[in-house]
Amino acid sequence: MDGETGRGRAPKETSRLVAAVTHEVVSPVSNIAGLSRLLTGDPQAALDDKTRDLLLRIRRNSVRLVHLVEEASTLARHHWELDAPQREKVDLRDIVDGALLDVVEVVGTGANGPDVRLPEGDLAAEGDPKRLRLAIGGLFLNLAKDLNNRRLTLALERAGSGWRITVWHAAIEGENGPFAEVEGEGGGPSAVVVLELFKSLGCAGKVFVSPEGARRIEVEIPQ
Repeated sequence: MDGETGRGRAPKETSRLVAAVTHEVVSPVSNIAGLSRLLTGDPQAALDDKTRDLLLRIRRNSVRLVHLVEEASTLARHHWELDAPQREKVDLRDIVDGALLDVVEVVGTGANGPDVRLPEGDLAAEGDPKRLRLAIGGLFLNLAKDLNNRRLTLALERAGSGWRITVWHAAIEGENGPFAEVEGEGGGPSAVVVLELFKSLGCAGKVFVSPEGARRIEVEIPQ
């Protein structure tokens, strides 16, 4: 970036460009997700197991792509200073619940879904509720890949005057080996996007990887 918004492009023009690109990707992909959802949910559709599995994969990957485009477009708007994150009181319990709802088609629910560990009592913080929800949903989607014999787990705890959200691959039997911090694309390209989104919201994040390939992402949310 040369320091000028959108490399000399007027803010309104850049904003329209970001919105247009986002729409042109999200709209058809959302239609693909909707069609696959209809087909897999139609009791009259005669689908063999292989076809049903392929449709479910299309559906899950469509949800992932839509979410990733929304993360990237939000990050672009922050980077080019087209708008700024809001600062208001938020309830992190509502934020986490909303993020889970957004990605439920990929991460599942109940015993097959994420293990969410939230403390009792008030979970108040300050931030942009819509974009925090988007970013936490991105954490779930990023770690929903390569689960193997592990379960997606989220824990929220106090960290100084703020909060720490940790999402990781928890071993169902035994324990993962020690996690070591990685930088850059060590956690995968999509992790780079979601961590940059958190950074633009004033939150600091780190990625850790175990020798078995399990991953853990920690994000500090300031009060």
